[in-house]
Amino acid sequence: MDKPEDKILANCYRNALKIAEQHKIDSIAFPAISTGAFGYPVKEAAKVALRTIIEIASKLQYVKRIRFVLYSNRDLDIYEETLSRLSA
Repeated sequence: MDKPEDKILANCYRNALKIAEQHKIDSIAFPAISTGAFGYPVKEAAKVALRTIIEIASKLQYVKRIRFVLYSNRDLDIYEETLSRLSA
């Protein structure tokens, strides 16, 4: 998991949430970043995205809703399964 790509992807989410906080935005939506043309595996992207969001969520003052806007039902299934495992 500790590959440079993982850290870069996690920083995308951290930086977006930091900017949202700075602008007092209360909700934000993310695609499955890097899984399209870049070809990052959806399962790995879900782990990085959700782990990062879970890690940061309690520290957010303004952002109250974070959504993932996913390409397919398969992607949704992967994100739901990953979230379930990370929340257990």
